[in-house]
Amino acid sequence: MTMISIKSLFHEDVIKQWANGPSKVEGVVFMVNPFLGMIQMIAFNFPPVHWADCNGATMQINNNPALFSLIGATFGGDARTSFALPDMRGRAPVHFGQYDILQQGQQGGVEQVTLTNEQTGHNHDLQVEGIEGDSFLPFSPSDPNAEYTIALTNTQFPTGVKEFYAQNSGSLDNLSSQSVGAAGGGQSHTNIQPTTVIGFVIALNGAFPPRN
Repeated sequence: MTMISIKSLFHEDVIKQWANGPSKVEGVVFMVNPFLGMIQMIAFNFPPVHWADCNGATMQINNNPALFSLIGATFGGDARTSFALPDMRGRAPVHFGQYDILQQGQQGGVEQVTLTNEQTGHNHDLQVEGIEGDSFLPFSPSDPNAEYTIALTNTQFPTGVKEFYAQNSGSLDNLSSQSVGAAGGGQSHTNIQPTTVIGFVIALNGAFPPRN
């Protein structure tokens, strides 16, 4: 359980009693131990004592029987002599879903994506207007039914905004093949949403969680 600064909650003499190590101060009970198997997020780069990084490490069942009884081989391991901790490296946590669509311990998604020939090995003709554009939007806010297509660039002065869409006049041409080309050279590209990296740790010791 995440601890809030005691100083913001209790009087100074209570803090002094807490510093001496009691788990109960003047009738106030503190949650000083986590539940076994609890996962916490941390801002420092090492696991505290009795915690472990959520890095998918393999654990021996005979050394951690209580934790194994809680999570089993949900996150890996052979369930006979070993089990694995959750692996949160490069991953975002998601609560399990209804109808077994997302199951506890299931992993999905990738950090890097490489487009294949099956995805890119074909051509489409891009239709464009042969006139100058009169809009920088591919639609008309005042007329949602108007059809706009790519057109010759028309730089408007004094704003300098390039207006490269025009309302479809019906006289469309195929865009030159030199206007659009392959890029990337077969290399992968990132597939990660905007993130801030912090650490995930799991409690190896603590109170065995009672069922609600």
